[in-house]
Amino acid sequence: MKKDDQNVNSQKISTAKKPRSTGPYKKDVYADFFAWSLLSQIEKHTAGVATAEAFAKKHNLTPSHLSRWKQRDDFRDNLHREQVFRIMEFKPDILHALTEQCIKHGKASDVELWLRYFEGWDSKNPVKTEPPVRFTPDDFKSMIEFLPPEKQHEHYVALARLRADMVVAEQRAKEQGIKTDYTL
Repeated sequence: MKKDDQNVNSQKISTAKKPRSTGPYKKDVYADFFAWSLLSQIEKHTAGVATAEAFAKKHNLTPSHLSRWKQRDDFRDNLHREQVFRIMEFKPDILHALTEQCIKHGKASDVELWLRYFEGWDSKNPVKTEPPVRFTPDDFKSMIEFLPPEKQHEHYVALARLRADMVVAEQRAKEQGIKTDYTL
């Protein structure tokens, strides 16, 4: 083999792209940075490493290393998943506090949040309620008149029983001091 051929072969080897590492640089420090990123600001201050710059300095890294780590898809995904997991521990207490807040103060924003969570309510698509249908005795009479005679008798008997039951119910309500919104 000629010397020129050897140079060409060595150039091919040196210019070929090396396979990129899939893991982060300094995996143990990366794991520490991940755990540090989960801390609240108060916890970071208590640990004595309040900023990313301080973390980088403590571990002999440049801030750009930390920036690259934060840019990793797996870092963001895992950080979010872990944050949600940790927050879920407080869910029963938070829902209890929200309910207590709604009962105690009744602020519209708290009540709306409660309704959204527990009832699936959507303020953009409010539930439309219609007033209850009210019938008078004349309405019943006019409806029954359109029925065949055998059905008319059946419904008049049912109305007579309803009226008798309502008289008894109204008397009980009066005895208990309960005001009714219907009159017989």
